[in-house]
Amino acid sequence: MRTVVSQPENGLYRLNYPLDINAPTGLWHVRANTGDNLLRSWDFHVEDFMPERMALNLTAQKTPLAPADEVKFSVVGYYLYGAPANGNTLQGQLFLRPLRDAVAALPGFQFGNIAEENLSRSLDEVQLTLDKGGRGEVSAASQWQEAHSPLQVILQASLLESGGRPVTRRVEQAIWPADTLPGIRPQFAAKAVYDYRTDTTVNQPIVDEDSKRRIRYCLRQRAGREKKRCPVYRCGSSASVATITGTGRKSEGWQSQFDQKDLVEGEQTLDLNADETGKVSFPVEWGAYRLEVKAPNETVSSVRFWAGYSWQDNSDGSGAARPDRVTLKTG
Repeated sequence: MRTVVSQPENGLYRLNYPLDINAPTGLWHVRANTGDNLLRSWDFHVEDFMPERMALNLTAQKTPLAPADEVKFSVVGYYLYGAPANGNTLQGQLFLRPLRDAVAALPGFQFGNIAEENLSRSLDEVQLTLDKGGRGEVSAASQWQEAHSPLQVILQASLLESGGRPVTRRVEQAIWPADTLPGIRPQFAAKAVYDYRTDTTVNQPIVDEDSKRRIRYCLRQRAGREKKRCPVYRCGSSASVATITGTGRKSEGWQSQFDQKDLVEGEQTLDLNADETGKVSFPVEWGAYRLEVKAPNETVSSVRFWAGYSWQDNSDGSGAARPDRVTLKTG
C-alpha cells in the first residue's frame, strides 16, 4: 500500500503512478479522499500484454424473434493470418435481459412492461469445438415463452488458444412478444425532482419489427399510482412494528418493507397515424406512479416515475449527515 498527497490543479486532482516491470499482476485498487472523509475507490487490472492472434465473429438474426422461437447464433473463428480456428474451443454464457430500448431509431423511448418480473436471469453455459472451417453454432431453446415484454438473449463467449490470449466478444438477439409494440418517452428526466402540481407529459409511437411506425392505432393510456403504505423497518428478524413477528433467522441487518397497492388515477385514448407520435399528459400529486399504454394487440409498455421530493435526495452521494455519523463539538 502506498499513500500519496497531491494538490489540485485548476480544481482537478491527478495522480501519475509508474508501475515497476516486476509489479504484481491482478486487480489493483485506488482510494481517494478529497477532504470530506468519504472514500472513493476505482479498480483496474494489471496484466501481462498478450496481443490477440485470432478473430471471433458472433452473428445473430437481424429481425426480432417470437418468444417461442429457438435462438441461434453463428460462430466464425480464424487466425489473423487467415487460417481457420479449427478445433479451437469456444466457452461462454447465455443471459436473458429486458430490452427496454427495443428500437435504436427512437432514442429515449422505452418498450415493455416494467412491472413484469423474472426477465433478467442467467441461462445455459456454452462450450463448443469449432469445425474444420472454424465455424460453429450456439442454440438455445426458448425458456421465455410466457414473456409479454421485449427481451434480448445475450451470448458472451471467448475463443481459446493454447498459449495465447482468449478473444472475447458478445452479441444480442432481440425477442419481441408481438409484431408491433407501443413505446413511451417521458418528457422529464428520470431522476428529476419536478413540481408535482404540474402535468406529466409523454410521447408515444407504435413500431413494427422493422422499426417502422404503423398506420393508425388506438392506444389506451392509464396512469396508476403505486401507493406504498405501512413501512416496516426490520433489524434481522425483529421488526419495529409490534404486529410483525420474528422468523428466528439470523440477523441480516436493518431492512425496510412495505405493502404496495395500485390505484388507477386516470385513462385516456389516443389515435395515431403513420409516422405520427402522440403526446399525453396526466396531473399528478406527490408519490410513486406508473404510466401504462396498451395497444389493440394487448401489448403493454409502462414506465415508473416519482413526483415531487424524495426523502433520499439530500443523502444521495452528497455527503450529507447520516444517522450513523454524528459530529460533536465541545467547547
